[in-house]
Amino acid sequence: MRLENINLDCVDSAAAGTFWAEVLGAEIITREPTLWEARLRVGEFWMDLCFETVPELGPDPREHRLHLDLAGGPDHAATVERLIAQGARPLDIGQGEVAWTVLADPEGRPSACWRTGPSIRAPDRSPRCRWTVPSRPGT
Repeated sequence: MRLENINLDCVDSAAAGTFWAEVLGAEIITREPTLWEARLRVGEFWMDLCFETVPELGPDPREHRLHLDLAGGPDHAATVERLIAQGARPLDIGQGEVAWTVLADPEGRPSACWRTGPSIRAPDRSPRCRWTVPSRPGT
């Protein structure tokens, strides 16, 4: 058994699919009005990112229940600049001073671009950095 697809709900599947395919160097394999698929290949392994159109997403980026983390490579700043040039925008989710830069994709979905190197720790999952839907009272 292996992971084959990651599905992301989108208001504009074409815009989201194009953005992530360009960012990750993936091949677009499906271009339909409500579904774009981008295939990532690493050696013999592959996995598809599926961008499916839904009527609307919540206004709070923390409501997007999935985010993608990217390794920024040896020149983190240049990678962040490239992502912004491709349509990402800086996003403050209360992360403070951390080893990654938080960006939003064209639909506002957060992602993290990590600095790489031996001194980088695992992500801080403290309450000041919220990636998911805020908990509701009584749940």
